[in-house]
Amino acid sequence: YSDLVSTTHEKIQEMASEFNLPLRASCTLTKGLHIQLRIIRNSGFSVKDLPAVFIQVSRTKNLITCTTEELVVLNHRMRQMLLEIQILSNVVLYQLLQKLRAHIGCLYRLCEDIAELDLLVALAQVSSADRFVPPTFGDKMDIKLSRHPILDFISPFTPVANDVFASAEK
Repeated sequence: YSDLVSTTHEKIQEMASEFNLPLRASCTLTKGLHIQLRIIRNSGFSVKDLPAVFIQVSRTKNLITCTTEELVVLNHRMRQMLLEIQILSNVVLYQLLQKLRAHIGCLYRLCEDIAELDLLVALAQVSSADRFVPPTFGDKMDIKLSRHPILDFISPFTPVANDVFASAEK
């Protein structure tokens, strides 16, 4: 594909020097790769002044777009190449998805773990302020005057503090 694009640009440059015209390559979705020729206003240049080799000629204010038989063939080959590239890409992506499906559970678990870690980091940052006490981990959980740290920031009033106790003993 790259070789075809290079060949097309070379052909346009050859025509520019052969006909002594300021031709340049352009590409649009509808026309594909084609030739553009900028015209200086009041230069007296018209579409009729173009050599007969140029086909599909159209003119706007100061721009003439056209192509040649050879460029039409090259453009068709490039579109075919792009279609083949898309087909090959789809095959590769399909095979990749088939291999990933076997591990999709791991990817979901990874996402859950990252989200949980993000929550713990956020809570650790909030609790690092002076008015919070860092937790100690052990056989029981004993929390005095606990408040949800996010409610401290978003609530318009002071949340009610609660005591929480949990242990394996009955």
